[in-house]
Amino acid sequence: MIKIQLAAPVKKKLKILLYGPSGSGKTRAALTFPRVLLVDAEAGSDLYRGRPDIPSFHVADIKTLSDMEDVLRQVEADRGKTWDTLAIDPISVFYAVEKNVGSANNTKDLGFREWAKINNRMNSLYIRLTGLDIHVVLLAREAVEYAGEGNNLRKVGVKPDADKNLVYSMDFVVRLNADHTALVEKSRGVNLGKDGLLSAVTWNVFEPVSQAFMDGQTRQYEDDEQAAEREADNLQNMEVATRFIQHWRQQAVTDADVLRALGVSRLSEWTDGKAKADAAVLAYIARQTANPATPKNGDASH
Repeated sequence: MIKIQLAAPVKKKLKILLYGPSGSGKTRAALTFPRVLLVDAEAGSDLYRGRPDIPSFHVADIKTLSDMEDVLRQVEADRGKTWDTLAIDPISVFYAVEKNVGSANNTKDLGFREWAKINNRMNSLYIRLTGLDIHVVLLAREAVEYAGEGNNLRKVGVKPDADKNLVYSMDFVVRLNADHTALVEKSRGVNLGKDGLLSAVTWNVFEPVSQAFMDGQTRQYEDDEQAAEREADNLQNMEVATRFIQHWRQQAVTDADVLRALGVSRLSEWTDGKAKADAAVLAYIARQTANPATPKNGDASH
């Protein structure tokens, strides 16, 4: 049964997207955050490494989601002992690499399935970043946003050069300008700056917000793929339960024997998932085969 409870304060680390044109100060802004591990995908931090006027930071020079997996495993295992902030500079590179892996023709030959695979991989990354118990600062290039079709295309503004789902995953989205001022385009729960305008973007802007979320429950986040896998393993789902029963009927196992194997009177009572149910039925069959004289206690139906 799904637990429904009174909403309580949540302990939360900030998830921030900074985007803007080249030279707008995105990397420098990220390096003002506490104890930074910077994922540098395009040598954006070269001018800041080891400089006395820049707080010391760790760096990982990578460009692929496979390498990102390794970095995230280290961050998760560290549990905040070494780093308070993970910055990715820029997330745009990882999106571009994924598109290039799937297409040899500048994405023109990508079909629906290829785009779905790319977007699912990026969305899984965003959900995993959201669940990290440290601050996350994602930097993105600025891209032109168009409206219309064919010859009627017209520029209507700018946007982050990244998968469109990224914005939905972030608590704050801030667009930096060439003079290093900024506009807050998204802010969850608090107002930043004066009328959404910031004279500069540094940790000082976000630290008061962070302090407000120091105490509370720790949330566990689940991405769409994990949710789908869990649902596919859920025998309380009628479609999954039907496939499960049909599979064992084809193996000449009666519905009654399935229920005996699981120790339930109805299939909906089983809450440990389809994989464990299959294992329980196999174990039951093995016991019956080893001792065929074992009596059966009545019959049951699902």
